[in-house]
Amino acid sequence: MRVLRPDNKRKDYRLVGASMPPQAYQYLNLYILAKKNTKTVILTKLVNEWTEKQRIKDSENSLINELADRIEKEWKSRDPNERFKSFDLFEKDVVKELTEKGLSAGYIKAVLIKLKQDAENKKYSTIK
Repeated sequence: MRVLRPDNKRKDYRLVGASMPPQAYQYLNLYILAKKNTKTVILTKLVNEWTEKQRIKDSENSLINELADRIEKEWKSRDPNERFKSFDLFEKDVVKELTEKGLSAGYIKAVLIKLKQDAENKKYSTIK
């Protein structure tokens, strides 16, 4: 039986974990219990406000480009004799990691398209 915690979980929401200092954690818990609120409501409001401000600086396209650049740098920095024998295997590991991180299939596809476009434009012999 729940006395102080409401039962209003949404199936379409995703759990986000965060570590914080004990003082902040305790105050947050005290606040939500005293005000009959939830951590979800408070953190969602903060994240939504941050997202609105951040999107002005970093559009989704610019973040996709930046992520593709990070992946490209990782690929180029690898020793050719390392565990990845081909870009296809590297790409599968990237897709797996991005999926595990909770990135949607649409964003993953956009990152891979950008990565392959950059490879074609720069004519990398190692990226097909």
